[in-house]
Amino acid sequence: MCLPLDAVYLSQIQELGIAPAYTSDDATQKYCKQLVALPYLPSEHITPIFDRLSNKAQTEPLCQLVHYIDDRWIRGTLWSVEKWSIFNEAVHMNNDVEGWHGLLNRHAKKGNLSFYVMTALLYEQSRLTDLQVRLISDAKLQRRQRRKYRQLQGQLFTQWQKYVDGLISARQLLRKCSHLTGPASH
Repeated sequence: MCLPLDAVYLSQIQELGIAPAYTSDDATQKYCKQLVALPYLPSEHITPIFDRLSNKAQTEPLCQLVHYIDDRWIRGTLWSVEKWSIFNEAVHMNNDVEGWHGLLNRHAKKGNLSFYVMTALLYEQSRLTDLQVRLISDAKLQRRQRRKYRQLQGQLFTQWQKYVDGLISARQLLRKCSHLTGPASH
């Protein structure tokens, strides 16, 4: 499961040349997966745990990754940590976006649409939004989700509930979420 924030982190892992170490070194992989799993924590724990993690960066590329995350996401001005924390929320995957994109393509029936045709198509889709929201509220429309992602979602909610119940700490929650989510292990 990857969130848009995961994709940003992952592109930086690639760009900074960390990918070879990620695939061959368990410690690097574990460290990066914990960075990628930060959005799964309650927002009040993200900065302190990130600060602890940032002190553990041992190579120049990892230090650059930590600086990037700190500059753009932790202390950046574009989004506050509270805005990108997804603690205790249903997580929408890239597959959700791809499904919507596929639906749009099927309605378009061809590629390379002109601006005006695309605008009309998007407007038509936006008119359906109110109806879809009402149907979901009335439990007459449900999101279709693959079993694999439904199970993963259930595991995340189980870990979040353990945290809420005081059975695990925020650091333990991060470790558990980093095993469930983020880029695949080698």
